[in-house]
Amino acid sequence: MSGPLTLTDRVIEEAAAIVGAGNFRYVAFQRLGIPVATFQAWIRKGLKARREGVDNIQAKLVRALDMAEGECHAQLLQDVLSADDPRLKMDFLRARYNKLYSNNPNAHLDDETGEMIKREAAEILAEKLSRFLDGN
Repeated sequence: MSGPLTLTDRVIEEAAAIVGAGNFRYVAFQRLGIPVATFQAWIRKGLKARREGVDNIQAKLVRALDMAEGECHAQLLQDVLSADDPRLKMDFLRARYNKLYSNNPNAHLDDETGEMIKREAAEILAEKLSRFLDGN
């Protein structure tokens, strides 16, 4: 970008397109040549305006970026769920539903309460060794 840094509908559209392609917000503004301090000020003003019920250009920016991220996320979820690779799906489940699909050997999910219960290492070791001691 050249000239004064002004938030316009065109800047919003370009930033939203970059974010909608899966990039982080800061990448969009770097690609557009907008200094981080300017970007952060626009976002702060937009969030404040939204909290106060004001519809200004900065609020429009925040809304557009939120929508772009949401649409991108929804598309990525669809891609993962329709993929043929079961490892990709498991990786997704572990990332999205960590408590349910955690590989943490020191915790397990209580089926009745849905709570994650931490287990002591000695208890886990005794459980694993018991199979050998019982002759199973």
